[in-house]
Amino acid sequence: MAAQKTAVMRRLEKLECHFTWTLSDNVGRLHQQQEVLEMFSKSDCSWKGHLYNLLGYIYYKIGKPAEEALTCLRKAAEILQEQEEQDGRGPRLMVNQANLAWLHCLLDEPAESQHYLEEVARLQEDFPAPPGCELHPEVHGEKGWTQIKFGFDYRKQAISNFEKALIGDPDRKEWHKGLVLAKYRVHCDKGDKVMSEEIFQQIEHAKRINPQDIGISIIYLNALADTGRKTEEMVREAHTLAQHLQPPLIDLGSVLHFLRTHDSLDSALHVAEELEEKYPSDRYAKKQLALCYKWKIFNSEADMGVRELMRKAIPIYEEVTRLFPHYVRGKIDLAAIYAKSGNTEKADEIYLDLLKEKEDLEPAALLLLYSRYASHLHWCKKSTSESTEYHKKAAEIQKHSRERDNSIRILRSIAKNCKHPRCEEIQEFLLNLEQN
Repeated sequence: MAAQKTAVMRRLEKLECHFTWTLSDNVGRLHQQQEVLEMFSKSDCSWKGHLYNLLGYIYYKIGKPAEEALTCLRKAAEILQEQEEQDGRGPRLMVNQANLAWLHCLLDEPAESQHYLEEVARLQEDFPAPPGCELHPEVHGEKGWTQIKFGFDYRKQAISNFEKALIGDPDRKEWHKGLVLAKYRVHCDKGDKVMSEEIFQQIEHAKRINPQDIGISIIYLNALADTGRKTEEMVREAHTLAQHLQPPLIDLGSVLHFLRTHDSLDSALHVAEELEEKYPSDRYAKKQLALCYKWKIFNSEADMGVRELMRKAIPIYEEVTRLFPHYVRGKIDLAAIYAKSGNTEKADEIYLDLLKEKEDLEPAALLLLYSRYASHLHWCKKSTSESTEYHKKAAEIQKHSRERDNSIRILRSIAKNCKHPRCEEIQEFLLNLEQN
């Protein structure tokens, strides 16, 4: 019996699906994805099969009832079967059937698991990968679509998978879009000031074959501006694109980024307010409006105007953090606004609640929390020693970010100040940090 189970596990481990793609198992990250996917499940989108596949996997990983995970995977199978032409069978089902084989095995249902293992084998035999592809393009495409949702390192892997998918089917518009999204987000994540001509040309090609896609259109405008091709006509086009957005307003953030960067913060804020009023139930509209308020608050010098903005921003941020309960950056922004408004007690409460959940936060979110809380302790609580401790915690997280760079800069300033009581301690800390 044990030998049979081992043989089954060997077969399962060779499958290509969410259970073998070594995705992040960070609870905070998975809950964030859950919130976004559940929102999209209520809208009309072309990738609902992929959506329910990923959602079923996430439900299992975060400990939801097994039946809910199975329901999602079965829903994915129904949607994908409708997309296939040959009696509801085809390569789009490969990942889904592999997921079902894994889930039934994990639920200790060997007969059901064996059934789906055999179906995956039949699909692989009936729909082999084309020459030059290690996997079927549909598998590479879904793998890339999944990876793009899990942060910087996964997005780099997504680029490779979309490129491989396009080798097998060079005309698939959604894979060109996926490749462009992955490359553009990696470019933004790295903070590169200059976009390579290669990425720009790929964005231009995706725009040419997807002329009606608003998401690609706004990335194209951002790319034009990033490569020194900005014109006044582009600003007008961005405003036009904003008016054509339909719920869920997933592309609103890119539109507002363009306006904030290449027009004005006031222009972006006006569009955000207009669309939140037009679509009051859209969660993304509220989230982007909150972000615009934050940018305006912390980039404004007129005290009276800032107080009015904070009065508007706080209830919006409160609502956004209720709608997205695992939106850590939003909670930290809200704490900063409370502190600036003079309500230090409420800011303290938010920070302390987040610190209680630190075990569930992914490294980037934890780093952000430590760095921002350190600043809060220094400026609002006048607790410089405790502030230094949190800058040390931020610096210890080996992940490139502006917040970590800022914490290290502050620690270095302490180390250079011979009169500072913790000068030698921080010098030793930084030396160990560099050696590790």
